Amino acid sequence: MKRIKNKASPLLPSTTQNHESPTQLVLASPNCLTEATLFELNKIGHKKTWPANSVLLSRGTPTTYAFVLLEGKLRGAISSPNGEEQFLGWLLPGEITGLSSVVGNAPYPVEVISCETSVVLHLDQTRLLQLIQSNSKVAIDLIRFLSLRVNTLLDRMSDQGYISLEQKITHTLQRLANSDSEATSEGRLLKISQSELANAVVASRPRVNQQLMKMQDQGLLRLGYRSILILAQNSI
Repeated sequence: MKRIKNKASPLLPSTTQNHESPTQLVLASPNCLTEATLFELNKIGHKKTWPANSVLLSRGTPTTYAFVLLEGKLRGAISSPNGEEQFLGWLLPGEITGLSSVVGNAPYPVEVISCETSVVLHLDQTRLLQLIQSNSKVAIDLIRFLSLRVNTLLDRMSDQGYISLEQKITHTLQRLANSDSEATSEGRLLKISQSELANAVVASRPRVNQQLMKMQDQGLLRLGYRSILILAQNSI
């Protein structure tokens, strides 16, 4: 799948120095940082607003900042030399990215792109490391978060071990439903397009659509506009 040109451009963000009271977050992920950690991070960071389709971090570039998403939605991806983009996952409010690069003093391994207008807390490397050294509760929470990210990475690696496209789609939907979905009266709602799912399982969109239509006919899920509803009465 070819990447659409200027779909994600390095737009300049608007900047707000963080002198006001901490942002009240709606924590969208069960794997996000605790409110206590976010309160401490808010003291040392500064907020920036990024327009949709902005590249916050590029793969292979050094970074002296970590980023906490406060509002909006970001996605992680890897782009191949021929312009194909493989979707890796979302970053939701209350989650941090760039932490491993800041702590390990290493280039960032993936691209981070804003899916919509997003407010991000930028954390300077020096001040973040000082906070980690002085506040054990913050340090433990960041370790917990990184550990969960490692587990997610291992789950993604296991996805590639499935032979059939049906198995890859099923396992990917299960993983996303457990980590990045919204509970509804009918089931779990995944806000993901078929193109993004196709990138995640490394398959063409027509083939993925064909398999999803089959699963919809079986009553396992319901397809919507840039969304997939995993029906509660069924397991996939």
